[in-house]
Amino acid sequence: MNGSRRTSLINRYALFGAAFGACFPAFSLGLDWALGRGHNVIDIFHSNPVQVVVALAPFVLGIVFSVFGRKQSLALWQIERAIRAEHIATRDSLTGQRNRLSLSRKVDAFLAASKNIKFGCLFLIDLDRFKQINDTFGHETGDALLIAVCNRLSAQLTVHQTLFRLGGDEFAILDTRSECGPSETANSLINAFNEPLDLGSINLSVGASVGFAAFRADDQNASSILRRADHALYAAKNIVGPAYHAFHPEMEHQAQVQASMETDMRADLEGDAFTLVYQPIINRKSGEVTAMEALARWSHPVRGDVRPDTFIPIAELMGLIVPLGRKLLAGACRDVVAWDKPVNVAVNVSAVQLCHPEFTNHVIEALRESNLPAERLVLEITERAGPGFSDGRLSGFSA
Repeated sequence: MNGSRRTSLINRYALFGAAFGACFPAFSLGLDWALGRGHNVIDIFHSNPVQVVVALAPFVLGIVFSVFGRKQSLALWQIERAIRAEHIATRDSLTGQRNRLSLSRKVDAFLAASKNIKFGCLFLIDLDRFKQINDTFGHETGDALLIAVCNRLSAQLTVHQTLFRLGGDEFAILDTRSECGPSETANSLINAFNEPLDLGSINLSVGASVGFAAFRADDQNASSILRRADHALYAAKNIVGPAYHAFHPEMEHQAQVQASMETDMRADLEGDAFTLVYQPIINRKSGEVTAMEALARWSHPVRGDVRPDTFIPIAELMGLIVPLGRKLLAGACRDVVAWDKPVNVAVNVSAVQLCHPEFTNHVIEALRESNLPAERLVLEITERAGPGFSDGRLSGFSA
């Protein structure tokens, strides 16, 4: 309860107390006077009922209004507690912006009430390099950066746009009536971060990737538009540097294919569906085989032989590359030890594996269990390492 209402109720109780305090002595004196003249209480009630009622009225009314005031106080407290609970449930505690729950409610309300749904659009924004900044400068700086990002984005909003923080470094903007094309809006959001963010003690520069999707007539709830915008954001993040991407219908089909393939891969990880074939690496001058390159293969009863350039990217995306890579690495080490000729073995390693904190232990474990000398194992980083990978990720690793 806020201070003004609390003060008002306290003053009201004080007034009731003062009235009761003034009336009760007067009533007592009158009663004493009557008794002093030889009347008993019953005679007073019979002979002067009106006077008795008048004398008792302030006391009775004081109790009645006091009870009413207390009930009103409790009702106001319950209302304000509900308002506080709603604020906590629908607001981000760090930035004060609306959160994911608030976005879902607002989108659902828009879908239920709007007749101009074709003008609506949802933008998802993901910051570039936020994790690197957070790890380098600490979480306090990271929190200050997120607040500054909210302020920068809020300055770009129109009256028909609402900002939300979905979690981490991901934000959303709901545009219920676009005043310009969505591509122009997405481009302006990216350009909003052209200038560094002033955090007081330091200025930091971040970029942003933006994915957006327009509302459709068949949208029933927030999950459908969020899913489409998320597909578009993923496509934007695959572009080097700050970029935006619109949703296209084929993205949903691709997502369904990926989800189905992920399910099959998880089921086959425990079996022998993933195998290795070896391709010799020959010295051009001597013609001798200097090493064997281990190549992953996936044989599925329905899909057939799936190409590595098909299932490896999905494994990286879905977080399966670490257990899969560990399985293949251990298998390659066991195979090469069993060969008659002591040649080296080259194993392709994803950047996702290299970034995993347990990767070094996985390599040591594979070497120890197979008794393969470390100098005979060659780790080759795949081309998918990409621009986000740096040699610093390998600090502390030595076979």
